[in-house]
Parts: sequence; C-alpha cells; structure tokens
Amino acid sequence: MTEDQFKALCNTYGFAPSRALRELIDCATARQWCSLTDDEIKEIVGPWGDTPIKGYTRKLFDQIEAKLREKNT
Repeated sequence: MTEDQFKALCNTYGFAPSRALRELIDCATARQWCSLTDDEIKEIVGPWGDTPIKGYTRKLFDQIEAKLREKNT
C-alpha cells in the first residue's frame, strides 16, 4: 500500500494516520507464500493423480512456484 493509499484509507474511515496503524495494516495485508501440497498437485495433474508426486512433476511445480514467488515479491 502506498503512502497516498494509506492516507486515503485513513481519511475514508476517519482514522488519524499513525505509524502504529500503518504497521498494523501492513502486517494484516502481508501474505505469506504457501507452496502447493502433493494433494493439490494431484488435483491439477488429473488422471495421473493416483501416482506419487516426485521426480519431474515435483521439480516442475517447484520451478513454477519459484518463478511466481519471484514475480510477486
């Protein structure tokens, strides 16, 4: 959130802008990266979902997640 967005939010809801409020909002809106579980990958993979997720499939999904993490930070 930019400083202007923060000030507009405070103005909209009648809050006095403060460092503590800014830190609280930043903390609440921060997202922690969560990798896909093997079960989630199985849902995506489809008909091959009954086989263990390992080797090439795990490496492929790890690389996709790494690229997404890079793009979203």
